[in-house]
Amino acid sequence: MARISSVEVGKSLQVGAGEAKAFGKGDGLIRGTAYIEGPLQVGDDQAYDSVTATVMIGTEQNTDTKEHPKESLHVKGDVKIEGDTDQE
Repeated sequence: MARISSVEVGKSLQVGAGEAKAFGKGDGLIRGTAYIEGPLQVGDDQAYDSVTATVMIGTEQNTDTKEHPKESLHVKGDVKIEGDTDQE
């Protein structure tokens, strides 16, 4: 696996075989977009033993930071969650 210390993406980051049609194509591609086919894990690399979701978020364990936040997810702005199963 190649190691790169820093990467700047000027237009769009595409990870995997998919192609997010919502972002457009060619000259119409929206700058600053990122598509990750998934699964995606963020945070503590030992938080999950197997793939349990498309996005898995663990606590932040970066040794470069002196303080670690309590929350694994913080959202500013409105949130909409649209499930695809009956949730009673």
